[in-house]
Amino acid sequence: MENKELEIQNEELDRKMSKYVVPVKRDEKMLKTFVKFSNNVRHPRVTGYMVIVGGTLAILPFVNKEIELPGVIICHVMGTLMVLMGIFRHWIGVYMLKSNPQTQLNEELTYLFGNTGVKVEKGANIEHMGSYKKIYRVWEDEKHFYIGMNEDDLAVLPKDHFEVGDVGTFRDFILEKSRAIYTWKPTRVDNVIKQNILNFKVRMTQMRMGANEEEK
Repeated sequence: MENKELEIQNEELDRKMSKYVVPVKRDEKMLKTFVKFSNNVRHPRVTGYMVIVGGTLAILPFVNKEIELPGVIICHVMGTLMVLMGIFRHWIGVYMLKSNPQTQLNEELTYLFGNTGVKVEKGANIEHMGSYKKIYRVWEDEKHFYIGMNEDDLAVLPKDHFEVGDVGTFRDFILEKSRAIYTWKPTRVDNVIKQNILNFKVRMTQMRMGANEEEK
């Protein structure tokens, strides 16, 4: 009984000592956000590739009238399938996660960011995820922070879920503590275009600087 009371006191202390507290729910919406982010970071060109190749296959019989009937059927079927898989591939990922026995759908988690490290509250238990040095990458978009830890762990933090702490100062706090690589990864079309233009300008500047160094 005393041990139980001590655990409760420690959990309450963990919450009080935390600089930022972010409760999240691992529901279907969260899984969709996770899958879209993973696809965008790990395989950013796959969707466009599948749509372009699939669309090309689907219209090929209309361009080349010499294709025989079996080839026409294959082009239409495979082309349409690739386009659909490209457009809805994040839903395929969500379905696979939901079908995984290890995925506890609708599980409620609370991330606690203290002075020395990150903890996660699951029901009545609090687990220590690691020190801030375990954070290797921080991504941000318009609505979320994504914290990569321990090589395999990824914490998805909606900006409108911050229960304790100012979301406006969280990025500076986490980067100062972890010294991790930071990446702005926008999802809004206008911001994506701006980011691509900026990246292009940076690459052009680097190429000009490299050319000037070679001339010297």
